Amino acid sequence: MIKFIQTVKPDEEPIVKPTRFSDTVKLYGFRAAIITFTSEAYTLVKNALNRYEELERVPLGCLKALSSGGLGVFRSYFGSAASAMLTEVLIAGGVRYFLVIGAAGSISREVKAGDVVVPTWGLREEGVSYHYVEPDVVVKPDPLALRTLENSLAETGLGFKTGGIWSTDAPFMETLSKVREYSDMGVLVVDMEMTDLMAVCMRRRVKLAGVVTVTDELYSGYWKPMFDSDVVTGSEKKVAYAVVKAGKKLSSKNV
Repeated sequence: MIKFIQTVKPDEEPIVKPTRFSDTVKLYGFRAAIITFTSEAYTLVKNALNRYEELERVPLGCLKALSSGGLGVFRSYFGSAASAMLTEVLIAGGVRYFLVIGAAGSISREVKAGDVVVPTWGLREEGVSYHYVEPDVVVKPDPLALRTLENSLAETGLGFKTGGIWSTDAPFMETLSKVREYSDMGVLVVDMEMTDLMAVCMRRRVKLAGVVTVTDELYSGYWKPMFDSDVVTGSEKKVAYAVVKAGKKLSSKNV
């Protein structure tokens, strides 16, 4: 049976290092980073900032980026591999705090389109995380980053739910049997990136927390997309302001 070596040994160095691609990040001295995946989320975060500078050169794995003091905002490509690559480069460039703004589908009847979910643990069905932490590890956000994010959401007046997130590389293989089984385990939503980013940051010993807006529903066995609905876009705007507020706190030297 052919098997791959899942997790690199703790004392073993990679041949290709992310420091090779981190010069652009180092120039700006970012302490904290906000990672987004859609053009809409990136624009909402940009609008929530008082001052910013667009980066002419963007890091590997990134479509767009901007700087606002010690806080960087990055629009990643979709998927676990690209987002992990970007996160590695940002860590190599000095970033120590990460906030992730995602979109997710609901797999629980408790969660509807427009709801906001803060993942507190992850079910790993993407491939990247297994190269960073052992298969039996339950990936989680960092307590400090999580507390800062939740406080900012509450201060913004935005209600949110907490629970598990399922990250997958295969969105066209999200079957009803999986939805029901994972929902029974306490998983609320499904996306493509959150668990790999948790794993990367756990391995590299930096701090990360994330939040997702529910944009579609799968729990009935029928796909119900609501990406452009008022309830979704309204929540996304509030999330962006709250995450910027949390990002500014984490980018300050008082944390």
